[in-house]
Amino acid sequence: MHRDPLRAIVLRGLVATVLLPVVIAAALGLRALLDSLGDAEGAVLCGRLGIVAALMWVAALAGTVAGTAVAVLGPPPGPPRRRRRRGPPPGDQRFGERGGPAKGPPARSEA
Repeated sequence: MHRDPLRAIVLRGLVATVLLPVVIAAALGLRALLDSLGDAEGAVLCGRLGIVAALMWVAALAGTVAGTAVAVLGPPPGPPRRRRRRGPPPGDQRFGERGGPAKGPPARSEA
């Protein structure tokens, strides 16, 4: 996931802002269908579900706007952190002293 919590909040808010109107439309459409079929309890349940989804949509919209405003008006982000390269494991004979490939067999010293 994201390391910046503000960016994660804005991303989730955008997803909710886009998807919740679909849920609202489906719930209200199902409410109308159930009402026309004579299922009053089901129509009331779907109507309440639509109202709850609409309230959640308003909250998601407000949170997205507030999060975006804080992100824009806040201090600029610092320079990106550089990743450290991992060297070879200790005792690995495939690499030389500086981490590069070893250049042939070690020289023998004769005294």
